[in-house]
Amino acid sequence: MIEAFPYQWVDSLRRLSELDVDLVIPGHGGGAPTCKKKYIKEQMLIIEQWIEVVESAIEQGLNKEEAFEKISCPDPYPIIGLTRLSEKELNKAIIARLYDVIRK
Repeated sequence: MIEAFPYQWVDSLRRLSELDVDLVIPGHGGGAPTCKKKYIKEQMLIIEQWIEVVESAIEQGLNKEEAFEKISCPDPYPIIGLTRLSEKELNKAIIARLYDVIRK
């Protein structure tokens, strides 16, 4: 998510959910396992939750640093081990990216 275009990602996932498939092979590498089609909707909801918490922080008038402190990760699947970043560093990077995208 730290380099993503979140709104376009949600749109892409919505289109993928319309395909007549049973399994999905994630494209982010790292040896991620295949998943069932129903996970597309779950991933979409996770992205939308991230967007919502950052939008809420912006609406409350929080700057990035305040948002870093206030927002807790809405993602139920920690990716520790798939990145060199700690969970706190990863969350901060995600919040920063979303903050910049939403503020444009």
